[in-house]
Amino acid sequence: MINTFKEHAGFNEARYLGYHLQAGFRQFYLEQATSMPNYLLPVPLHASRLRKRGFNQSALLANSISRRCQIPVLQHVCQRHASLHSQRGLNANERRNNMRTVFDAGKQMPLVSGQHVAIIDDVVTTTATVNAMSEVLRARGVAKIDIWSVARANR
Repeated sequence: MINTFKEHAGFNEARYLGYHLQAGFRQFYLEQATSMPNYLLPVPLHASRLRKRGFNQSALLANSISRRCQIPVLQHVCQRHASLHSQRGLNANERRNNMRTVFDAGKQMPLVSGQHVAIIDDVVTTTATVNAMSEVLRARGVAKIDIWSVARANR
């Protein structure tokens, strides 16, 4: 289902996955009796990947949460530079090295300083992507970072 969503523009799958992600998101914060994040930050795609795919799967998931939880989505907090290689097929060390300098602060970064944010990704495999993005956010003063995805791959 995730592969169809990502690689074949499976928008029916996107709606299904987005609904279940937001349900878990909402339930978690209710059960923990803690405040939801101030902003949702989808993992950005590099411009060439976005052109090729035609959509950002993480942004679709973030928008699903936003509609149901009334949390703004900021898509320009981090910008993504081209990585050396696709993450697909790389081991954990190769993924970390590949992601080391991929993210930089974007034009909306000042909005999140001192705030609680949630990074929204489709699949977290080795955490290299979300860790790289988190480093940029922490360096710019983000107070708290939560990570949400529809799947966690174990390799």
